[in-house]
Formats: sequence, C-alpha cells, structure tokens
Amino acid sequence: MAQHDYVISNQSFPNTRSDINNVLSAINSSNSGSSRPSGAVAGTIWLDTSGGVTAHILKFYDGGADIT
Repeated sequence: MAQHDYVISNQSFPNTRSDINNVLSAINSSNSGSSRPSGAVAGTIWLDTSGGVTAHILKFYDGGADIT
C-alpha cells in the first residue's frame, strides 16, 4: 500500500527512477493509506485503511471533502 504526492522532482537518475516507481506503486494500490494522499485533487480516488485490514473504505475526493 502506498501514497505519493504525484510530483516527480528534478534530481539525479537513481532518485528520479525511485520516485517514479513510488508514484506507480501508489497508483497500483489505489492510493491506500489511513488518510487522504497529500497530493489529492478533485477526482482522486483513495482507499482508506484506517479501519484495519477488514474495514477498508473506498473514498472519492471531490476537491472539498471525501465521499464514501
């Protein structure tokens, strides 16, 4: 499970590649985490894992609030 700010910083090659791999991991895991991703914009879908392994909730950020 991963989240990312969706900003790929200018940096050396190995660090850029790692940053790209991290953003792809966030996409692949539906931005899973216990809170909304820091880089969320209107339309971001994320998986709220704060309820534990059996209580994941899919949320949609509309730009002002998270909708379950």
